[in-house]
Amino acid sequence: MRLNLSSITREFSKKENKLDLSFLDIATALLICVSGLAVATLALGLFNPKFVVVVTLLLFCGVAYLAGDRLRVAPFEWKSFWLVLTLLLTGFMFRAEPFHYVAGGQDQGVYVSMSKHFERTGEVFYTDQVRAGLPEQLKEAYDSQNYEIQSKPWWVEGKKEGYFWPGLYLKDQDKSQHVFQFYHLHPLWMGIFGDIFGNDYRFYSLTFFSLFSIFVFYALARELSGSKALGFVAGAILAVNPLHVFFSKWPVAEVVALTFSLTSLYYLLRFYKSSRSNDYRPVFLMVSALAMGCMFFTRITGFMYLPFFYLLLISVELYARDNLLRTQFRWYVAGVFLLYGLSVLYGLTYSYPYATDIYRISFARALGEFGELKLVLLALLLTLLYLQLAFFGRKPIMNSARLWILKLQQYIPYLFIFFLLLGSYRVYQLGFTDSLLDQYRYSRWGGIGTGIQVIFHWSPVVLVQYLSPFISLLFFYVLFASKRRLSPENTMLLLLLLSFFAYLCVLQWFIAYQYYYARYLLTEALPFTLLFSITGAARLKKFKKTAYIAIASAAFYMLVFTSIQMRTQDLEGFEQSLMELEKYVGAKDVLILEKRSPSIGGHKLRSTLSAYLGYDVLTVNEESLMQFSAFFCSKNRNVFWLGKTIDSDMFMPVSSIPVAFEISEHSRHIPLASSIMSGRLKLGKLPCDTYLDDYMRKAGILYLPENRLGQVRGIQADGVWTEGTVEFSNLSFDSLGRSTLAIQTRGYRPLASMVTMQPHVTVNGITGRLINLNQTNLQFELPKTEQVNSLTISLHTFRPIDFKIGKDRRQLGLDIKSIELLEEPTTVD
Repeated sequence: MRLNLSSITREFSKKENKLDLSFLDIATALLICVSGLAVATLALGLFNPKFVVVVTLLLFCGVAYLAGDRLRVAPFEWKSFWLVLTLLLTGFMFRAEPFHYVAGGQDQGVYVSMSKHFERTGEVFYTDQVRAGLPEQLKEAYDSQNYEIQSKPWWVEGKKEGYFWPGLYLKDQDKSQHVFQFYHLHPLWMGIFGDIFGNDYRFYSLTFFSLFSIFVFYALARELSGSKALGFVAGAILAVNPLHVFFSKWPVAEVVALTFSLTSLYYLLRFYKSSRSNDYRPVFLMVSALAMGCMFFTRITGFMYLPFFYLLLISVELYARDNLLRTQFRWYVAGVFLLYGLSVLYGLTYSYPYATDIYRISFARALGEFGELKLVLLALLLTLLYLQLAFFGRKPIMNSARLWILKLQQYIPYLFIFFLLLGSYRVYQLGFTDSLLDQYRYSRWGGIGTGIQVIFHWSPVVLVQYLSPFISLLFFYVLFASKRRLSPENTMLLLLLLSFFAYLCVLQWFIAYQYYYARYLLTEALPFTLLFSITGAARLKKFKKTAYIAIASAAFYMLVFTSIQMRTQDLEGFEQSLMELEKYVGAKDVLILEKRSPSIGGHKLRSTLSAYLGYDVLTVNEESLMQFSAFFCSKNRNVFWLGKTIDSDMFMPVSSIPVAFEISEHSRHIPLASSIMSGRLKLGKLPCDTYLDDYMRKAGILYLPENRLGQVRGIQADGVWTEGTVEFSNLSFDSLGRSTLAIQTRGYRPLASMVTMQPHVTVNGITGRLINLNQTNLQFELPKTEQVNSLTISLHTFRPIDFKIGKDRRQLGLDIKSIELLEEPTTVD
């Protein structure tokens, strides 16, 4: 087929001289622009919330100026305004107090930590500043007690080397660099709200997106049904739905992803409806593709939409009236696939461990060995099939394909029944056999061998709970009653829903408990089922009034559960308790935790303390506690202990912080109750002013550049370089039977050998015999004495200027790293 691009261009200029923009159009454009700019600047390590917002507004002003009268604000519709305002106020009433879920350990806490990190640093990767600031001799001990190093074959150098805490992978151990688990657009928006409106308002990003999703859902239902009333009913049902309400307050990404997917489908539908009257608006397709692209950068599971877009492209090739429409859809679908490809590359670059894990889990079971090759071959086969149909297909073949599709369309409802039956076999396996006994996920949550009770963990049954039995029955009635009378747009909606329904029945079929795991129903299955059922009620020829009664009953059913939610505040009080730390612990202080992941009620503290509150946090065992404490004290940093107890006598008690918070119950039905979790955190402080000297004496350390015992003469002001003679006096240092004096240096000297400096030492006036010597280490025999009171180090010096090293005329000797007493000589390389 040959395309006449000039004729297409003329057609566009004819059809799209002016564009009337509604409030939704303007808001969507702003949303997409901010999202794209936020992701791009984060990838470059330059993310700044205010910069992103200001640049977006400047771009809009520039576009508006250049467009002139080609862009116009559509006339205001007061009737629609009051409908939308009612929906938004209703939605806001149930979502006005989002949960401040800062605790780590689960996805919601990870997202919040990510948002704070992005806002604070503007960079994707998280650098462990504690480890980065440690000397090499402490890093090995730190790594063994704070990291879980990845084992082969999953270890990938510089990309996936282990774990730090839940949701944070170890990316590069040498660089102390880590990577967060999830995709970034949702936490970026929380970071924008937190930076612009204040820290506590980051959670209102989710409130904003939830209200926007209700608005778009109303608009989509109105376009699909042609009725403002049905659009309002659909929006109202979503506004009071308990699943949507809960995850509009709980900071995970599902509501954000839903907003973008609904927006994409809305503008796709607008283009299709305008094209039927030969009013082509390719800008609608562009907005649709970009909105879907935003969805791809919000959730990694965007690959589940790809079959829909492929079928959409095939359908257009078969049924489009003219080449102009085909061309537009080809560019559109190509753009969607390109954006998905970019999201995959982004994920593999900026979230490699998470991306590879998800793809492996999603496709390994279905494709087995050589899964990647099979995916490539499948994509190639589908591409060749499309090319054959689009560019080489003959008219008889096209006509035959159309007839087959028309015949198969009426069997779509039976596919829903087929997947239900297929999924029910999995339920039978779990509840009545031991065939899944070796799978940890099911044994962990007690599903194996529980008989008929296991059905309440099955995704379709959980979906019925949130749709209500009324909507569920209405869906299947509309499905079969209208199977021969479906419009193209409703057919495509049904195919999209079928793909997600099949996924929930057979693959993502087990829901351990609610609300947490029920969120996977929210992004696609629940809203699209509501959309098809409510808009389909208007197409019914029989029992239409009964259908409307079912919808009203569903609204009342949902209101009951949503009202119960208003009595609880999930994790209320947790953040406030941790904020008590700010009374005692400053930004430059160090927090040592009692164990790897201290928690209260299963809620982890480390990610909250590190990424959200910004503290330097580490965990150490008893053997290395003194060593780490001494190091931080030597850096003039306050050292605190935080845990449920203070076992060590090193730390003086400072405060006992009560932590009490409310959480929703974990149940196999819609949660109706909540429980109180409580505990105490003991805060202690190390008396660094006296501890460091005590530690050095016990460890046999006479001198560190940051700290020294007794009175010292003959060391430069920088605390590193010695002069010709160094004298330590008033030491009163117990030797504790140690026999060797070891001087460790950095080896920064231009002389060929340390031998030419002729070093020698005296201890309490007695010369110590030189045992070992190289460029960085000197070891002397310590005279037999119970107490070291004085120490003198003498040697030949050098002047840097004599070796053409700058203009430094100082007489320098050793660049001392440490002086300590050893029990016996050590091997010196």
